[in-house]
Amino acid sequence: MKCEQILLWVSDYVDGELPHEKCVELEKHLTLCPRCRSIVNTLKTTIALYQKVELYKLPTSIHQSLHQMLRHEWEIHETKVDVKSLKFPPMELIEKKKEFLLLIELPGLKKEDLTLTAKPRSIEISGFNKQIDGIYYIKEIKHGWFLRAIELPASIDISKADAQLKNGLLQIRFPKSMEDLRG
Repeated sequence: MKCEQILLWVSDYVDGELPHEKCVELEKHLTLCPRCRSIVNTLKTTIALYQKVELYKLPTSIHQSLHQMLRHEWEIHETKVDVKSLKFPPMELIEKKKEFLLLIELPGLKKEDLTLTAKPRSIEISGFNKQIDGIYYIKEIKHGWFLRAIELPASIDISKADAQLKNGLLQIRFPKSMEDLRG
C-alpha cells in the first residue's frame, strides 16, 4: 500500500466509516510508516480537541498553525532513512596490501541460503531472507530475494578465496592476483 492511498482513506478511517478490511490494511501500513502514522495521529488529536471545545469553525490562525505543524511532521519523517532504499545486505569492501576483505551482514541466514559467485574482478552474492508470519509493529529488516554485485578495483585470485559465516557476518578474503601484487 502506498502513502497516497492512505491519504485517500484517512477521512473515512478517522470517522469510523472505512470498511474493516481496509482498516486492517491501513493500520498495518501505519505500523510501518512513521510519516503516515504521524499525520493520522495529529489529525485524530485535532478532531478530539475540536469536538471537546465544540467549535464548528476553526479560526484562520489555528488552521494555519495546524497546517504548518502537519507539513513539518511530514517533512521530519520524510527525511528519515527509508529502509526500502537501503542496500541489502549491507557490506564493506576493504583493500589490504595483499588481499581484499569483504564483510557482509547476513543476520539469521545460513550458508545454504546463500549463493556466492566470484570472478576475477567482481563478486555477486544472492539469497533469500525469510519473513516471519505475523503483524509487524516495526519492520526494518529486509526480507525476500536479494542480489548484490560489486566490481573490484583490482583482480583477485578466486582459487584462494576463503569465506566464513559466523554470528550473521560473512567474511570473505580474496587474495589479490599476482599481476596486481607486482604492479
